[in-house]
Amino acid sequence: MKRTLAIAALVSLAGCSMPVRNAEQPEQPKQPEPPSLTGSMMAPIFPRDWVGHWKGNGATEAGGVTTHSFIMELDIQPIARPDGSMPPSSGSDSVFPKAGDRYTWKMTYTDRADKTKPADVREYQVVVRDTLRGEYAIDEGGGVELVTNELMGLVYSAFSVGDQQLVASYTFRPEDKFDAIDLRIVSYRAGDQKPTGDAAQAIRSGPVQSLQGGSLLRRKVAKAK
Repeated sequence: MKRTLAIAALVSLAGCSMPVRNAEQPEQPKQPEPPSLTGSMMAPIFPRDWVGHWKGNGATEAGGVTTHSFIMELDIQPIARPDGSMPPSSGSDSVFPKAGDRYTWKMTYTDRADKTKPADVREYQVVVRDTLRGEYAIDEGGGVELVTNELMGLVYSAFSVGDQQLVASYTFRPEDKFDAIDLRIVSYRAGDQKPTGDAAQAIRSGPVQSLQGGSLLRRKVAKAK
């Protein structure tokens, strides 16, 4: 959203008044506005406003049966830039992350039924590509980067493992005392989809294989004044 700064100047010479003139200064580049959710509520900036330690419960369901219950933690922290400066984090002012900024995306899963099992820890990173366009990547290491997009305040990542297709979504939900992230990962197999309707329409449909879901909480972060 462009905002033009106009300054009205009153000019007088030797006691003789001159007409008021509006002198427009050259338009200055502005930071992009965050997308609006509803009304005056503004969507949190990803991953800046998501920084912190999140924890909650999750489960995997397939065929109407819960197959796995777990405790899930997500740790998002800024990683120092090559020049030693830090990307913005929760509580920062209106500074947006820059292209190339990185944040930790550390996911820890602990089995709820058997606490003796070692935790499953996944050390990923979020890479900022273009905040204005909502373009990011989740770097899993070993050259694997998952394209990630922010659309209308929600974060999505679509990828495949073998013949299994997965769509992950992350929803930031502000609450009174806590903020929440709702996580959903839907998986299906393209090979399970069958043609339906007129063949000319080339429409195929199939079942969802499984859903992994959970809600993580973080104590609300005070914004900088």
